[in-house]
Amino acid sequence: DGDGNEMVRLRGKCYPIIRLNKAYGIENACEQLEDGVLILCKADGKRVCLFADRVVADQSVVVKPFSPLLNRNGIKEQGMSGCSILGDGSITIILDVKTVIEKFI
Repeated sequence: DGDGNEMVRLRGKCYPIIRLNKAYGIENACEQLEDGVLILCKADGKRVCLFADRVVADQSVVVKPFSPLLNRNGIKEQGMSGCSILGDGSITIILDVKTVIEKFI
């Protein structure tokens, strides 16, 4: 766009891109758009594309709130709304798309 923000054109409309690796300081992540995945998200009438390395799974989960210890460190203000335990026992972070858009756009 005119401010130098990265955009993608999809179905005749332009959407800003939020690179999750840059937003959260993740090293050794995909840099080229063709190597990762763009996920079109909408919150409060705003649409953006989140850029990630890959989609690991698409499943329904129960979101557990973070412990008070993590909440004290402002983790919710960083766009993370909670976590979930997956079927294999691993833990995944749940992003709050509305907060991610507000913080990084």
